[in-house]
Amino acid sequence: MCEMRKFSYMKEEDIVKNYCGLNDCKHAKRVVELCEIFATEMGINNNGLLIRAACLHDIGKIVKGKHDKKKTIKQALKKVEYAPEDIEDVIYIIKYHKRKDFEPKRLKLECSILRICDKLAKFYKPKIKEHKAIKSCEKSMEKIRKLLCDDKKILNDFEQIYSTIKDKNRKINNNSSFKFEY
Repeated sequence: MCEMRKFSYMKEEDIVKNYCGLNDCKHAKRVVELCEIFATEMGINNNGLLIRAACLHDIGKIVKGKHDKKKTIKQALKKVEYAPEDIEDVIYIIKYHKRKDFEPKRLKLECSILRICDKLAKFYKPKIKEHKAIKSCEKSMEKIRKLLCDDKKILNDFEQIYSTIKDKNRKINNNSSFKFEY
């Protein structure tokens, strides 16, 4: 059984358990933890959308066979009884976290946080070489820098938090310990 942290929205855990295997649950948990740290450090007080998106960010790719990812995510979120506007925002954040054309028009900070935290979570995968994880993070940071360049303070804060978390994750990976510390 997958252990997820205690959400104030407990049904997310059930959705992840139903849609994911144990490894995907662990990945979702790590991404949620990283997003929480980022959101707190960035001063995002209402991070519910980000945390929901982090928890459910890979549901669309986990379901096997041909399917409509947006429809799959909507069905999962309806089980949690989200407000329709929240469902659309969560889907928006999830949609942009992996896109090659990373140019969200709204929720830019949330999209950026989920994108980089998903990449940072790769440091926990024992089969991933550190240099590949770093390269993946740096590619995402290039896109995030372009997106957030209009607000130097936000970009600077984002860079500092990213750097701190990346360095701590590298130490965790090198020590073969899978407990995140910040």
